[in-house]
Amino acid sequence: MAARRVTYREYLEWAALRPRTNDWSAFVAYDRDKCNHLLQQEYIQKFDSNAYMPPIDDTYATGETTWYWLNNYQTDVPRLSFENNPDSNGANVAEANMSMAVVGGTEIELYSGPGGGAEVTKISSFDPLDHPELTANRVSLKDIIGQVDQGGSVVLDLGDPAAQRHVWELTNSRVEHVRRMGGAYLKRKFREAEPARRTYKLGQLTYTEQEFLKPAKFKMRTVMEAGANLRSAANFGNGALELRIAMKGELEGGFPGEDWLYPLPVDRPELNSSLMLKESFLMENIIAGSLAKAFRDPDATFDVRYNNHGFVESITARQTTGGLELGWGHYYFNGAPTFPGEPSVHELRLNGFFLPMYFGATERMTITRVGGNRFRIVMGAKRGIWCDAVITLSNGNPFQMELELNAELGADFSLNIDLVAGTVGVEFIDFQSTIKTVSAKPDDVFAEWINLYTDFSRHQSTVCKEHFAQALSAAFEPIDVFVLHSLLFNSTDSVQLKTIDVPGDMISFGSISPRLTTFSIDPAEKLLGYSATHTFTTNPAVPGLKWSVSNLDGTTTDAGQIDANTGRYTAPGLSQIGGTFKRVKITATGTGSNPHVSKALVTIAARAVTLNPLVQTCSASDNQVQTRQFSANSLSGALKWTVIGGGSIPENASPDRTNVYTAPPKEDVGTTKRTFTIDEVKVTNTATQQTQSSFVVVTHDKQNLVLNMELQAAGKAKFSAKFNGQSLEPTWDLFPPTDAGSIDATGVYTPSPNSPHQFVIITARATMGDFFLGDAFSIQPLPLAALPAQPVPEIPPGSLDGLPQI
Repeated sequence: MAARRVTYREYLEWAALRPRTNDWSAFVAYDRDKCNHLLQQEYIQKFDSNAYMPPIDDTYATGETTWYWLNNYQTDVPRLSFENNPDSNGANVAEANMSMAVVGGTEIELYSGPGGGAEVTKISSFDPLDHPELTANRVSLKDIIGQVDQGGSVVLDLGDPAAQRHVWELTNSRVEHVRRMGGAYLKRKFREAEPARRTYKLGQLTYTEQEFLKPAKFKMRTVMEAGANLRSAANFGNGALELRIAMKGELEGGFPGEDWLYPLPVDRPELNSSLMLKESFLMENIIAGSLAKAFRDPDATFDVRYNNHGFVESITARQTTGGLELGWGHYYFNGAPTFPGEPSVHELRLNGFFLPMYFGATERMTITRVGGNRFRIVMGAKRGIWCDAVITLSNGNPFQMELELNAELGADFSLNIDLVAGTVGVEFIDFQSTIKTVSAKPDDVFAEWINLYTDFSRHQSTVCKEHFAQALSAAFEPIDVFVLHSLLFNSTDSVQLKTIDVPGDMISFGSISPRLTTFSIDPAEKLLGYSATHTFTTNPAVPGLKWSVSNLDGTTTDAGQIDANTGRYTAPGLSQIGGTFKRVKITATGTGSNPHVSKALVTIAARAVTLNPLVQTCSASDNQVQTRQFSANSLSGALKWTVIGGGSIPENASPDRTNVYTAPPKEDVGTTKRTFTIDEVKVTNTATQQTQSSFVVVTHDKQNLVLNMELQAAGKAKFSAKFNGQSLEPTWDLFPPTDAGSIDATGVYTPSPNSPHQFVIITARATMGDFFLGDAFSIQPLPLAALPAQPVPEIPPGSLDGLPQI
């Protein structure tokens, strides 16, 4: 659902209108950026445990004639966004849109014509600069509930049928059918993957021994910030993951209605998490429950009275045996007062008295709200509380009596934040104590005598107040909010609590950052060019760290160099990358016997500019204009587009870095004596003048020659040509004309061992005198390899497991 985002003050005003937890004891939420940070950390950790999705080498077909051959196809970390706005039937589900980049590998498009045999029609080479993405609508997050003492977890399982219920697309084509069939293929690959490789844990519900805070069940849903479904909006994709938590033995609550507000304030961007404790849970279970335990009856029950807004007005103890021992101590009289009929008094000693939680229907422990973030507890009775007393006379003789007291105690307290411990605790603001003697045994004259000495009453009130303060302070165990927030982050991160308010329910906003005892490398992902340098740091800055670098498999060969003390990293050179990109892990290790470790993932690009596809075919424009789409990106700087040949392309790309090539008009083969031409599409970095080229084979008519390839030893290939089924000896050539290798007059192609190209176009042309017989071309990926068998078409979206595709 979509929720309106308001200011901090407006949020508290809204929270003061009525309870907002919908009968759940606790509510926690965090925003999209934190969610994606967790997925990123999980992705990096998978390389350590060998639980990442391995590169894909496979084929899939989008139909009977078109299919794709993937080589070293590497998927990246999933990233979530919340621009979807489900209808009322899906408003209370934990769904998010997902995107996942394909950060490396080649994609070869093939076509199988009516005559059989396959021909390459397009080759793309992806890297972190330019690549397609897997996009998925409304991917469900799973709440996996375990036993109470085992906790539960929040996971993103990309192979789960519920996560695959809606549309997945691979953005490698302008044709929707092709995109969706690519998505269907990747759905299958994730279903076939081991659970450890396809699953990402967002959080683990922590088990705790804390008496009143034992999370047992939770429900999730995602909420979109209002307006975030518009791509033109500044907040496009913004949203939050909400978790509603029930404690052990509690029933589950419900979900809010249309008046629900986005759980983070718009005017406090540093706050990215929120916590809410139901007011009645706070007062009954935590405050009253803590007092009952301290007052020796943990099973005590209470009467609760609510006001017109649904908030707790007061909590009063029911009949119970619980109470508090108070008042023990002694008092020395100065001035030796005269005791009736006896020598002067030297000392009065009280053996203490028991102050019950419940003395009567009108005299029982009561807890109330007194405004804002302030609570009050009062207990006692005007009479009926007896204690033993011993008076020691000046001659040393003791005199025993019983005193009936008017004992009334009270305290005001508020909730506060312990920034170091990350807990919510109780801070006592004021204590009140009234102790008076109302009668005595064996004679009330003793009570009258004691009350003559106001210093004693003040002294005894002070003693009782001190004992009362000690008992209350010991009663309240700080609320460990990490138990609740553990659903939202891993062990290296923590919510640094920033605010606490009790407009009704208790609300605390926080900022999620590395725990005070840990650190994390910032940034956790970095893209660099080959031989580039970057100095890594941590958040927070920690002295004495040791830095290291390794390949993903733990080896260090060609991983680059890093200064162990400063974190300054130098990426490997171009010759050490061995492909279009390379990934390494940067590790920062703390000090001590059990040091904390943080890791970052660094991607080194072999190309400063990437342009895709590398090569593709396109029919010439005739009655209908023919176009092809390109995409390009650079490490830095703007790109200028040009075409060398008969086609055209705009000088500047679209904001999404794509551009559209328009094929030249169809030529008359009888005049030109050729059935195809080759255009070069070129991008130039206007700042560095670095360039990258792609080639379009423009077909003006059907090729009359049929080419065949046979692989030979030493990486060579023998090409042959036929015309009307008859072998002939055409003139052979290749493209690009430089660094692609050579082909001799017999059609034997020898690739260049140091070729920078990932493809070659072999061309053949046959004539008989001045008569043009025909020509042909064959696009081959490099290094040369036999084309795989054509697969059966992928199962169309919407027919899996009987689930509807939306």
